[in-house]
Amino acid sequence: MFISDAQADALTGVALQPDDVLLNITGDGVTFGRSCIVPGEILPAYVNQHVSIIRADKKKLDGKYLLAYLTHPSVKHYIESFNAGGSRRAITKGHIESFAVPLAPLEIQHEIGEILGAIDKKIDLSRRANRTLEELMAVLFKSWFLDFDPVAAKRDGKSPVGVPADAIDLFPSHFEESELGPIPQAWRVTRVDEAFELNPKRELAQGEVAPYLDMADPPTTGHSPEGGVRRSAGAGMRFVNGDTLMARITPCLENGKTAFVDLLEAGEVGWGSTEYIVIRSKPPMPLMASYLLARNDDFRAFAIQSMTGSSGRQRVAADVLGSYKLALPSDPRLLKAFGTIVEPFFQMAHANFAESRALAELRDTLLGPLLSGELTIKAAEKVLGAAL
Repeated sequence: MFISDAQADALTGVALQPDDVLLNITGDGVTFGRSCIVPGEILPAYVNQHVSIIRADKKKLDGKYLLAYLTHPSVKHYIESFNAGGSRRAITKGHIESFAVPLAPLEIQHEIGEILGAIDKKIDLSRRANRTLEELMAVLFKSWFLDFDPVAAKRDGKSPVGVPADAIDLFPSHFEESELGPIPQAWRVTRVDEAFELNPKRELAQGEVAPYLDMADPPTTGHSPEGGVRRSAGAGMRFVNGDTLMARITPCLENGKTAFVDLLEAGEVGWGSTEYIVIRSKPPMPLMASYLLARNDDFRAFAIQSMTGSSGRQRVAADVLGSYKLALPSDPRLLKAFGTIVEPFFQMAHANFAESRALAELRDTLLGPLLSGELTIKAAEKVLGAAL
């Protein structure tokens, strides 16, 4: 978010400096206790009342070392032990000042910070690459099936951009009127529940141990769930690989919590929150089209506007989502061509996410032995070199 210069001038004590460590001091299980370090290129910048600035005394403490410590999973539990906010967690300035941080010699701190920072940098690069892949897929989906850019280009005598040569002839060169306005000639207006299954039935017995995704797990950007555990199945939505999970309750729907399921073993059924709507493409619609639809701004706006219920517990119903209409081609070859383009993007994004998760686990594994001295800097650098 951004503020004006006048608002910034009125703020005191919350201006950031390079290498400040930021800590979320309020929030739920996902946001509470998150930490990051401030890169110089974003300055000038400020924080709001939900974020605390921890500015290291550089004669005693390396900022990257502190960040590595604060973001270790075991330390997350330590931070949560100071919770003073009840169901919505919170910690105070006094709590932070009382944190016990193991201080290695400053030179060692710096080396540990650099080693773990290199892993964080690699993870960040993978996240940025995935963000680019997501944007490309979203733009392509919108261009083909919502804005009809290839059809408009052919109508105007131009060559469509972003369309493989063998797919150009599959697009018509004229529009016709419909209840949605002009749509490509010979395409049909289709309800979402005609092209996609909503909450399809999956077989998973009560009490059976299976992968579980809480509402905290679907990301607000990107397609891969960020957590997941194995748990005895209870009441909740069932899903398999190729399904899309879309949050239906406020504020998770507005925040964009959505995931494409690709983490299960072959034939495995997972389960999760009752507040998911499960969406799956019907053939010949490519499987990943359900995810791209769920991420589309127009579709999400329709879902948000269709929420009902009491304040703070509003939801959108699956049958309401199913009534959303879009125009789709009658020729299945065009849908297949779209899938051929975007499927490699999904595969690359999945590989990037898997690598990032492995690197995050390595980072957390290295920190403890580095802090205790059981692992030397040289040994850690050797491990890091092999991983990167």
